[in-house]
Amino acid sequence: RFQIRNLQLRAPNEEEARSASEREEQRRSRQVEADVWREYLRKPAPTRIESVAVGPEEIVIRVTAPDAVGRIGMVELASGKPRDQFDMIPLVEQAPEGGTCEFRVPRWNGVSDRALSRWFAIGISEPTAAGFRFSMPISKEAYPSHWTGQRNLPKLTATTVKGLGGIPMALTPEHEIFELGIQHATVNMVVNALLATGPKPGWSPWEFEGRTFYLNDGHLRSLDSTVRTLSDKHVIVSAILLVGNRRDAAGRPVQPMVHPEALPEGTFAMPDLGDEYRAVIHLLTERYTRENGEFGRISNWILHTEVNQAGTWTNMGEQPLPRYVETYLHSCRMVYLSARRFDPHARVFISLTHHWTKLSAGPQTSVVRDLLDLFAEAARVEGDFEWGVAYHPYPEPMRQPDVWNNQISYDFGAEYITPKNIEVLAAYLAQPQFLYEGKPRGILLSEQGINAQTLSPEDQRLQAAGIVYTMSRVRQIPAIEAYHYHAYRDSPEAEGGLLLGLTNRDSGHKLAWDVYAAFDTDREKAAFAFAWPIIGVPGPEALTIQPVR
Repeated sequence: RFQIRNLQLRAPNEEEARSASEREEQRRSRQVEADVWREYLRKPAPTRIESVAVGPEEIVIRVTAPDAVGRIGMVELASGKPRDQFDMIPLVEQAPEGGTCEFRVPRWNGVSDRALSRWFAIGISEPTAAGFRFSMPISKEAYPSHWTGQRNLPKLTATTVKGLGGIPMALTPEHEIFELGIQHATVNMVVNALLATGPKPGWSPWEFEGRTFYLNDGHLRSLDSTVRTLSDKHVIVSAILLVGNRRDAAGRPVQPMVHPEALPEGTFAMPDLGDEYRAVIHLLTERYTRENGEFGRISNWILHTEVNQAGTWTNMGEQPLPRYVETYLHSCRMVYLSARRFDPHARVFISLTHHWTKLSAGPQTSVVRDLLDLFAEAARVEGDFEWGVAYHPYPEPMRQPDVWNNQISYDFGAEYITPKNIEVLAAYLAQPQFLYEGKPRGILLSEQGINAQTLSPEDQRLQAAGIVYTMSRVRQIPAIEAYHYHAYRDSPEAEGGLLLGLTNRDSGHKLAWDVYAAFDTDREKAAFAFAWPIIGVPGPEALTIQPVR
């Protein structure tokens, strides 16, 4: 309770009034841009770019257009550039024959790789003394959809969904986490801690597309060790790409790649999609997809983290949802296109909290289902690609270990998605508008855990029973590829007092460790037996997947 004495009110001074006016004008301008983009998505176009095939030396763009369109040309939008900064490709002589035509463009524009560019068609008039005249765009933008000459890399599969997040850096093969029998892991990568635009002590120069950058050798070696060790242990690695948002005393970013509209309060930021981001994404996607496994393999790329809670975790300032989603989608596309140049099985995943239709607290938040719907719509319009969902189905409330008692519904209007109704997410993504090449989207449960309210034996039993309940349900849903338990060790000081870990720094392994290690082994039946009376069911056969309304 607060008491305020001698409160005095005054009118805003001139500077305050001007600042408020500028913020309101900024808000209106961003809303106009958001409305224009949404209209672009939903307005039909007479011409369709059917495919953009990237070969070793050439990009072939196949276009279908009605005869009435006549002569057409092709426009390139280089990766990371806004829509008004396009390059006209001088291929305007070809007219559709039977409604189709092809444009063949050199893959390399000087030192720059066009494999990350997007393209759109325009109408072309007859040539005049002043040159060609062109009309407004007559197609949607389209990204590369096919590749040749990729590396000979196998599709990675696992026999269990059991995984782990919060993996220690500079991991060694002797680390005890491998006693858990995990086959999945997430590794955090703060990308703007890896690359700088100027020299620093201990950083080495690195050339990319005619420009010199500088790499954080020590940090990169630590990542190499971790990813290579996991890969050698046959663990499928998913990288979580983050953009640090550290600021100086004046509030200016002290690292590159921070989106210019991001605010200082965010722990992480949306990336600025310029040259630095493009360079570091090339560095990572090329490095961790080599056929010889020199640095290990990453096949899943998660961007960025909990984007529906943008204020804290992927800050881009106050934005209308369409404008935020457009930028996020471009970031996802950039990573996907960069990785697919090398790895034919690379995928990207969008990161979301356990909120579903309920708006989470805090600044700059959005409803998960709305964000997901808009992302999927925009991806389809500009050429669908293989994206999936990295979801965080914590219990609600997060401190509650008896997740079977969560008050939750089994329908698409549920406020939250938790271990108790995780089937809602899979059912939602199985709808026709979300399918990719006729198959449901991949789902990674990339961060979630069960809390032990204290370290007492009883509270540890409740935590372990929550893990038994969750894992017994998760493995029944084929679309869920991985369950990355968060975390290896308790970190109450960093996680609001939660004791989510499988180990504790003072007492070592918790009961949760033994239960998680037994999952999907011949020890499981005996290890899980204690939990069924606590949950109130006779056994795992009672934990069936519910029909979703």
